[in-house]
Amino acid sequence: MLPTRSNNARPSGIIKIVGHTGNDDVPLTHEKLAALLGIRRPYASRIIQGPKVRGILELRRGSISVLDLPALQQRSCDCDEQVQNTSLK
Repeated sequence: MLPTRSNNARPSGIIKIVGHTGNDDVPLTHEKLAALLGIRRPYASRIIQGPKVRGILELRRGSISVLDLPALQQRSCDCDEQVQNTSLK
């Protein structure tokens, strides 16, 4: 099952980016995040507002900081794990 456009599916994209960079502070605009996730910018902005309000993400001009990675992981769906398990077979 591939990730859907639900509010819980897209934090997994941010988690992937943090994992690739090895840094909790990612130089990333909303526009670039949207392009990486294959979604439109307004949708990217909308879905990161929930984690921002909860203190999980901090948004600054041109960057996104993950303040609470375990909480972000909890909010994301298990789609990444499902895709990974499928690709390992």
